[in-house]
Amino acid sequence: MALASTGALSLVGVLSVGCYGAAMPLGRVRPLRDAYQFLSRAYDRFLERLGQEVLRDFRDTPALRLMVSLSLSAVPIFLIQRVLGKPRFLLAIAFYLSLYGLKFQRFVRMFNAKHVEAHRRQGYFSEKYDKVFGRYVEFFLGYLYGNIPELDRTVMSVSTIERTADPTTLPTPGSTIERAGSIS
Repeated sequence: MALASTGALSLVGVLSVGCYGAAMPLGRVRPLRDAYQFLSRAYDRFLERLGQEVLRDFRDTPALRLMVSLSLSAVPIFLIQRVLGKPRFLLAIAFYLSLYGLKFQRFVRMFNAKHVEAHRRQGYFSEKYDKVFGRYVEFFLGYLYGNIPELDRTVMSVSTIERTADPTTLPTPGSTIERAGSIS
C-alpha cells in the first residue's frame, strides 16, 4: 500500500514539476508573459471587489482566488469525467494539474486554506453568503483532495484544548490510547 501511494505521488510530482519546467520557457516570451500578467491583474482586481462583498475578512481574498479557480477548473473536469463514464488520460492529467498546480503550489494553498478555515467558527463567507457557501473548502472542495469533512476542525479543537487546558485536568498521555493487543 505504501509503495502504491509513493508511486502515485511520484507520478503527480513528475507531472506537476514537469509542467512547471515546460512553462518556464513560455514565461520568457514577452507577449505571453505580458498577456498573462494583464489577465492575472484583472482577475485579482475582480476577486478583490468580490471578496469585499462576500468574505467576512477581505484579507482572505487569496483563499477566494483558490476557491474560484478550483471551482472553474477541477470541478468541471471532474464532472466531464463522470459524464463520459470511463477515465480519459488527458482529462486525468488536466484534473491533477488543476488540483496540484505547478510545483504543487495549488495543493499547498489548498492545505493552507483548509487550515485557516478550520480555525474559523463561521468559515470564510459573510453571513449573507454563508447560507449558500458555508464551509466551502471543507465540505465541497475538500472531497476532491480526499478530505473528510469536520476532521480538520476536530483536530484543531482537540489541539487547542490540549494547549490551553490546565495540565492537572488532562488525562495522562497513555490513558486514551488502547493497548496494542486489544486493537483488532
